[in-house]
Amino acid sequence: MSIYLDPQNKAFVEALKGPPLYEKSYQEARQVLEDLQSFKASPDVKQEAVEVEVNGESVKTIIFRPADAQGVLKTIFYTHGGGWILGSPTVHGSLVEDFVRQTGAAVVFPYYTPAPEAQFPVQFEQSYGVLHHFVTNGSHYQLETSKIGLAGDSVGGNLAIALTQLAISRNLPTKIGQLVLLYPVTDTNSKSETYKTFQDGPYLAEKTMDWMINAFLPNESDRRSALASPLGFAQDDVLAKFPPTTIFLSGADPLIGEGEAFGRRLQQLGVDTAILRAEGVIHDYVLLEPIRNSATPRAVTELAALKYDFEYEDDDEPEGGDVDIENKYYNAKQLKADNPEEAIDEFLGVPALEEEKGDWGFKGLKQAIKLEFALGRYDDAIKHYVELLTYVKSVVTRNYSEKSINNMLDYIEKTASDKTAFKCMEEFYSLTLDTFRQNNNERLALKTNLKLAKLFLDKKDYSQLAAKVREIHQACQKGDGTDDPAKGTYSLEAYALEIQMYAEMKNNKRLKAIYQKALTVRSAVPHPKVQGIIRECGGKMHMSEENWKDAQSDFFESFKNYDEAGSMQRIQVLKYLVLTTMLMGSTINPFDSQETKPYRNDPRISAMTDLVGAYQSNDIHRYSSILNDNKDLLADPFIAENIDEVSRNMSTQAVSKLIAPYTRFTLRFVAKQIKIPVSEVQDILGVLIVEKRLKAKINQENGTVIVEGADSIDHVQRLRDWTSAMEGLSATVLNDGDAYRVDDSQSQSLGVMAGSFAGVLDGDAYGGRAHGRKGGRRGSRGTKGQPIF
Repeated sequence: MSIYLDPQNKAFVEALKGPPLYEKSYQEARQVLEDLQSFKASPDVKQEAVEVEVNGESVKTIIFRPADAQGVLKTIFYTHGGGWILGSPTVHGSLVEDFVRQTGAAVVFPYYTPAPEAQFPVQFEQSYGVLHHFVTNGSHYQLETSKIGLAGDSVGGNLAIALTQLAISRNLPTKIGQLVLLYPVTDTNSKSETYKTFQDGPYLAEKTMDWMINAFLPNESDRRSALASPLGFAQDDVLAKFPPTTIFLSGADPLIGEGEAFGRRLQQLGVDTAILRAEGVIHDYVLLEPIRNSATPRAVTELAALKYDFEYEDDDEPEGGDVDIENKYYNAKQLKADNPEEAIDEFLGVPALEEEKGDWGFKGLKQAIKLEFALGRYDDAIKHYVELLTYVKSVVTRNYSEKSINNMLDYIEKTASDKTAFKCMEEFYSLTLDTFRQNNNERLALKTNLKLAKLFLDKKDYSQLAAKVREIHQACQKGDGTDDPAKGTYSLEAYALEIQMYAEMKNNKRLKAIYQKALTVRSAVPHPKVQGIIRECGGKMHMSEENWKDAQSDFFESFKNYDEAGSMQRIQVLKYLVLTTMLMGSTINPFDSQETKPYRNDPRISAMTDLVGAYQSNDIHRYSSILNDNKDLLADPFIAENIDEVSRNMSTQAVSKLIAPYTRFTLRFVAKQIKIPVSEVQDILGVLIVEKRLKAKINQENGTVIVEGADSIDHVQRLRDWTSAMEGLSATVLNDGDAYRVDDSQSQSLGVMAGSFAGVLDGDAYGGRAHGRKGGRRGSRGTKGQPIF
């Protein structure tokens, strides 16, 4: 089997020299990785070393945090990989620093005792002891630990899974908001098929994993524990309580199989779980210095960081401060539900009590602005938002301000319901944009610009949207005008907005051009909903061109992305997929795939499921009945626009099937049988004749159709030959054979039947003709000397 690696990974693997790690001593192996990484601490991330006592032993722990951070930070607890033998704060330093930069959070990094110096379950207990220490003493380190994130790579992922199990079973006093697993070990007891596929690597080989597992788990019975092998031994009731989980896998790695299987097990237990496999990369691809700055590792690291953008149930409360200020703030909160106007006055009074601008004033303004917006006091909301933004520049930390402003804008976006509110929301976005440009906060400026562009799309203000999208694309470029790979995610979101705009404008030429550009963006790992939007619009574009095959492909991809994102739009797109399948004339049921099968019996999709069944069985009466009973299907303009083509196809198939045995018939007869207007029957027959699928003439005066051609004459001759054969069968086989005899009456009946065929063939009202159309029924009707109808 050929194993694909991207150029950077391929060059790295080919450059590897020397004996494999499992042939070295443990210390030599550790030094190989230390030398490869050559980590140098960056000045924008500071480190704080802490010694945490666990079971009488000291566990060194490093807290990584932004160098300019002030105030309380959210917390990510990271357990490192390296086969329980390798890894350290220096080996993993660059990766951890990236998490700090991209999340603004503090990352707590326990440096557990490596194997074989310590063995199962020591590393689990040390890591849990450190986790418990920081959860219960977070304020001492200025860390928010009421909710935390867990993460780990390789065996560090195995540790993170174990910590989640222990947190659940031991009632750790925190909520785990997100679990991110990078190519995790989930089974130390058995091996999946990918161990065979990647037995010799590249990079991580089966023998290396055996060496590591033996060092950490010398007793095979320990490998059959829930902590060491959660895939096969963790209990369902524990796994079902897991937090939202994201699993990133490598493209060439023995651990792919067990990572996928663990993710699927979580999904089946109802845990919000995403499983993402990165093609062309080896194990440790986000860690190793020679390859971690290539496109795929960068994108995966960025997406992993985004998973930690969770919210806290209790908005960050400032600690300490003047008791009067604190009391005024909480009194205002109590008034919010019953007396919002008075609550606004109380909240606005909080900043006035502070001698200098501080956290309580910032919070008071936030609460007042939300209430003012909800009550429609938009001018007041804008006025106080301007005041709030002055705190961002100097009073609150960058991390806290970003989070607060994002929450504010999200709240306003969800609350806005009329034109005046939208106008106010636009002003909020513009003010935010100006502020963060002045503060050189490029990331939040891009996010705000995208929100503003979406607002223009919602308002159908296409001229402003086009200008804003151009601005975003320019901001996503380097100084030389080329695309900046680090901003690919923002660029793709801009393309998604542009694609929606041209789809609404029905400008297929521009839509196609932008759609093709969006598909070439490789450096981004966007939210699956963005991909769902792009693919949905692509499917609609292909539908307008009657390119059913590509439309079906795009709708299927769109459905998968919406499904991954948990978006309700997946149901509507699934209907589009069914519609396209019918237009293709495909005999494959769209609900047979693994991804769509769970929705086969979903009541929201049952009408479309029934339509597919009727369509594929050519049952036009059932098809029409389903449409009449489910008129809400046509509430979607896209379905309403395209279902006519399906109905037309159904009618055409029904007409072709009905007229197959005849050489003469009336339009009225066909219309009556199929229950469609005579004019539609005439149109269908006209198309069949023009397309040379039917050789016939229509007499529009009396509404009759005469089918003509050599095929009919040939069929007449074949029926005559068959009649002669029937007469011969009566005379020889049935009466003279030993196997079966008939009495005179039966023989006479058979003769009459054969004579009837002869009469039909000799009459002037022939009702049988050759029928070569796929799926049709052969047959004949009519009696001598009479018209067929």
